[in-house]
Amino acid sequence: LDWANRLWNWSSDVGFIDPDRFHVYDGADSRDNCSQTNYHSFTYTSGIYLYGAAILADHTGDQLWKTRTENLLRGAGWFFSPFENATNVMYEAACEKNNACTADMTTFKGYLSRFIWQTVKLVPSLRSEAEKWLLPSAKAASVSCSGGVDGHTCGQRWYVHGFDGIAGLGEQMCALETIQGLLIDDVDPPLKGDKIKVVRDTKWVPLGAATTTSKGHDEPTSTGDPQPTETEDSANVATAHLGLVLVSIATILFIF
Repeated sequence: LDWANRLWNWSSDVGFIDPDRFHVYDGADSRDNCSQTNYHSFTYTSGIYLYGAAILADHTGDQLWKTRTENLLRGAGWFFSPFENATNVMYEAACEKNNACTADMTTFKGYLSRFIWQTVKLVPSLRSEAEKWLLPSAKAASVSCSGGVDGHTCGQRWYVHGFDGIAGLGEQMCALETIQGLLIDDVDPPLKGDKIKVVRDTKWVPLGAATTTSKGHDEPTSTGDPQPTETEDSANVATAHLGLVLVSIATILFIF
């Protein structure tokens, strides 16, 4: 919590967070001690700060963090409604209009959508404000997913009322994140406080593979199942750990 406050104060002092409009800017350069702010702004940057503030509002119950969350959501509003005929539709303002989005930029709207939906879960009072933007965006995103040979490839610019001919992983991801947010009521909010547990016991096997009796021997889960050997148990654990490593690496590559 102390570092969260330090981060907020430093970001504000250096100019990354606009104190009036609560736009979040792209960054600065350490070579000049961050004295010159880059005033480009991307959807994901606002989303990261928004969700961070929402987590802290939920964790601390402090009105200060709730107010910051409210302000950041309002500040993210400049990423919606690029044209009069596309009311409250999300767009990547820094690159979409001039077709200059790089591969990573095409994923950014997905992050903002995800973070806004998750913010609603943590600060429910912001739901109507969030849905004012996300519902039209989800509808526009679904309409964009009408291209390609399969007829459901998603486009990049949702404000054109259809598939714009620009497709890729980022475009698919952004549409998915925005649309699947409509299922937010079907999931529990993130764990917090004493509900978060650190599990250090790695002697486990996948669900349905085996159970352990009071004697410490593995028993089949159903009649006729072969009893796992110690080697198989180790292989299960190793495979699970490898899977977690691969998922982590994929996540890091996807983000950066």
